Amino acid sequence: MNLENVDDVYRLTPIQEGILFHSISEPESGVFVQQIEIDIVGLVKLDFLQKAWSELVENHSVLRTMFVWDGLDEPLQLIRSHVELDWQIEYLSGPKSSSSGNQVEDFLYQDRKRGFALESAPLMRLALFQKAEREFKLIWTFHHLILDGWSTSLLLKEVFETYASLALNSALKPQRKPERSFDFKEFVASVLEFENEGVESYWKTQLAGFRSVEPIVDRFDSKGPKDGTQPRLVDQSETFLTETGSESLRSFSTRNRITLNSLFLGGWAYVVSQYTGQTDVVFGTTVSGRSPDIPNVDIGIGLFINTLPIRIRLNTEEGLADWLKKIQSQQIQTRQYERCSLPQIQRWSEVPANQNLFDSIVVFENYPESGEWNLGDLDFEVSKIQHHEQSNYPLALLVVPGNRIRLILVRDPSHFSDLFCRRMLDHLKQVLTCMILADTKSVGDLEMLSNEELSEIDLESYSKFPFKPESGVNCIDLFQSAVDSYPNEVAISAGKSSLNYEQLSQLSDQLADQLQALGIQDGDHVGLMVTPGLDLAIGIIGILKSGAAYVPLDPEYPVGHLQFICNDSQIKLLVCGEKIESALQVQRVSIPKITDQRSPFTNTPKSIVSNESPAYLIYTSGSQGKPKGVRISHDNLAYSTLARKEYYQETPNNYLLLSSFAFDSSVAGIFWTLCFGGTLFVPPDKIEQDMEALGDFILENRISHLLCLPSLYYLMLEQNPNNLNSLDVVILAGEVCHPNVVKRHIDRMPNTKLFNEYGPTEASVWSTVARVDNETPGNKIPIGIPIPGAKIQVLGPSGKMVPDGVSGEVCISGPGVASGYWNRSTLSDQKFVRGGSGTEERFYRTGDRAYRRLDGQLVFDGRMDEQVKIRGFRIELNEIANHVLAHSGIRESVAVVRHSHSDRIFKSVDEILYELGKLGPSQASLLLELVESGNASESVIKEAK
Repeated sequence: MNLENVDDVYRLTPIQEGILFHSISEPESGVFVQQIEIDIVGLVKLDFLQKAWSELVENHSVLRTMFVWDGLDEPLQLIRSHVELDWQIEYLSGPKSSSSGNQVEDFLYQDRKRGFALESAPLMRLALFQKAEREFKLIWTFHHLILDGWSTSLLLKEVFETYASLALNSALKPQRKPERSFDFKEFVASVLEFENEGVESYWKTQLAGFRSVEPIVDRFDSKGPKDGTQPRLVDQSETFLTETGSESLRSFSTRNRITLNSLFLGGWAYVVSQYTGQTDVVFGTTVSGRSPDIPNVDIGIGLFINTLPIRIRLNTEEGLADWLKKIQSQQIQTRQYERCSLPQIQRWSEVPANQNLFDSIVVFENYPESGEWNLGDLDFEVSKIQHHEQSNYPLALLVVPGNRIRLILVRDPSHFSDLFCRRMLDHLKQVLTCMILADTKSVGDLEMLSNEELSEIDLESYSKFPFKPESGVNCIDLFQSAVDSYPNEVAISAGKSSLNYEQLSQLSDQLADQLQALGIQDGDHVGLMVTPGLDLAIGIIGILKSGAAYVPLDPEYPVGHLQFICNDSQIKLLVCGEKIESALQVQRVSIPKITDQRSPFTNTPKSIVSNESPAYLIYTSGSQGKPKGVRISHDNLAYSTLARKEYYQETPNNYLLLSSFAFDSSVAGIFWTLCFGGTLFVPPDKIEQDMEALGDFILENRISHLLCLPSLYYLMLEQNPNNLNSLDVVILAGEVCHPNVVKRHIDRMPNTKLFNEYGPTEASVWSTVARVDNETPGNKIPIGIPIPGAKIQVLGPSGKMVPDGVSGEVCISGPGVASGYWNRSTLSDQKFVRGGSGTEERFYRTGDRAYRRLDGQLVFDGRMDEQVKIRGFRIELNEIANHVLAHSGIRESVAVVRHSHSDRIFKSVDEILYELGKLGPSQASLLLELVESGNASESVIKEAK
């Protein structure tokens, strides 16, 4: 190490070490390059200005600092005895003008990109731009390693008072050596010597239970590249509060004895909570580091600040003032532990080492007042000082006090767009406005959307298709109308067999007669166990005509699971198809066969059911280990079916039923087809596992409509695109649609309409729909807009509507929403609720997350819980884990999803449970072998002994 021209050598503070590490790792990022842009009006004497800055550097050793690390056990900072400042002079007007236009803006960008060689001093430079005869712009660029914001305010006061003294022939004595002084080296020593026995316990307690950060995400698709094709230079978006608003915040702060800093921390916490869907948030806050127990630290020059985590929990019932005071108390308590390094706090937290503890910070810039300088009668005025702040975090909120409080969001442009940040600032302003209103009593009263934005989003929540189904109409009536209109047309085709509408009507009447003769009444539940074929339609229509609701029972499911459904649903009878053998303890009724004469039973009335009565009861996976039944009424079913006719306009000619009738997507094709005179085609069992056979089936039967999983359709496009030309409409549903599926469809099936549907069982199969084509923007395929007659709200953790681009829980209201879960009143009360977004409207909380694009289209964004979708089936991982725990040889279990190369396709969680059920209590050791062999397909269940 060359120690010539070196006055001193000492270690770095922890925050300096962190900045040095990031600066070395990303040398062209520009993140820690700070710039101050100073507008000057008057006469500038360049020689005196340069001399004033040189004297400033001589007076303060930190301005002559460089850093060395290569070959050392730990990095060091060296103080040079003397350095030469780098100046750049540019003329933007007059005879010396070199260019015009955006030269200053371009300079700022290139200057940040240029960065600094940290092993050379000084780590600062200056540039002076003359814009006009009496207009100048001075740009001071320095590295954050040597200075914080408080220091820059002190230095600007000193340098301009020195300049004034020099320019006025020393009429003013420059204050080059203040009476009080503080050497940054003293602060470094105090930080490195800091010890507090309670610091580890304090931070562990503060962060206990917090395990991961839900990131803030910009979904407007208007950001820069993330692939490293350009330096990660930061940018900023900003806004101002009004003078009245700023004064109102100060008054509120004074009345409630709450600091402005605490108000903004609370405001940011609320916004982050709404943007991330979390009620427990952690972000960073920058503290000055100038502890009052260190003499003269207030005049020290250097990097004193530290960034610490703050954890804020949001409870909508908590009083607003009490909540803000709690935040303030936490800040006060943290002061005695603020010299601790952030990396050390991270190690004490429960957040994994490879994840950041937070991704945004708040900086309250309470610096000494700028501009209150003694410049005498100098013809020189600093009209504006603008700090171009940088941050190594994706988002940094800077709060600058003043008559009009200034809010700045420093952003990484590869993560966040200006549009997104400006909207976020508007939402923060709205929250702050709410805080000072008299009617804001609790945290739950806060609102981050303006009345205008609320109105716009509320309008987008409703379907763009005004539609109200005809009162009293049900699908039995619709089917009978089809029978009257198309008696001889084929209603259902399966293999070499088929039924026309008249035949299907007669056979379903016979079944209904049998059921009624056995005591079935309106509202009863009747089980239906059939193989794919004609029996499917006869059974469903016949049960509905009897007044009962059908309960689908797939004969391939485990007997134990089917018996649970029979017992839970309290079915009165079991309608079985031919060749069905079952050990279920329920009275059986056989599907009628085609005969030349009608059954001797009495004719069934055309419609005997009440529209409020159930049409079907279908079971979905349950998180507590028990499937839950969803009871769909005739009103729900008729609405869902008529809404299809309204939206799609064209009813199916030939519809291919690829879904199991125990899966709710089957409802869409069965009733949409049979209620309007189309032909329902039931293919051979498991045809979806043979792409060649499936393609041939579509071609031979001129299939016009189908609904299937996106993954299945992709395979169809890959292997049999020429056999799909008869398709008019393809509907994708049941799982997330990847853009590759759409791209392949557009390339190979440009004349076939493609739609992406979304909807839970609890809302009668479908709730939103998107027409997908080559105009669909973005890298995520939308789930669309509300279907005719429906309303979709996206709500945040406080139960309020979130803005466009922000993910929240999908909540559905309208005629398709079921009344609740069968025999699960507590769960029904949790999921089917009233009072959404300030109304008494009843809606279903799906547990799905989505966000609304600027064009009103919804985009699916995952689950709020551990439920997963595998090949279109809803699977509760907790259900599997709870079943595993039933074995005496297993103490703990967890279920996760994995990708498998197994050829075995599980139709639902029930098949997985069936395989697990083969294990006896003494065979728990076989469990891991089962899943590792691939037999558990998409789920892995690990035992902990």
